[in-house]
Amino acid sequence: MRSKLALNWPNLNGVDLHFWQFEWEKHGTCSEQKFGKLHYFNQALSIYKKTNLLDILKKAEIVPDEKEHYNTTSVIDAIHEYTQHDPQLQCYVDSAQNNVSVIYEISVCLTANATSYTSCPNPHGSCLAQQVLFP
Repeated sequence: MRSKLALNWPNLNGVDLHFWQFEWEKHGTCSEQKFGKLHYFNQALSIYKKTNLLDILKKAEIVPDEKEHYNTTSVIDAIHEYTQHDPQLQCYVDSAQNNVSVIYEISVCLTANATSYTSCPNPHGSCLAQQVLFP
């Protein structure tokens, strides 16, 4: 399991084990009555493969690019079209690039039993600008 997670769900800013523990405590424990950690992480990897966000966005002509700006709502709409539910975006403001908003995370939300999508409570998340970079 550890090698699968390292390949498909690595921590981009630190130690993988700490990241996975955080994800379990934040998201997995709400499903703990239904299934344990191993099932949670297997299910997370299954959803990851099923919901290939890069492919979904590519179909909407939204591709990683260091300079191209995309409409924030268009990013949400592209994922909604595939899942029939709203994702949640997370951005940071890059002061080195004239304070542009940059997407660093896109989440899809699931029902407690992790068998179907549900809309995330705040689709724009921390992406408050109308235009964002998707590097």
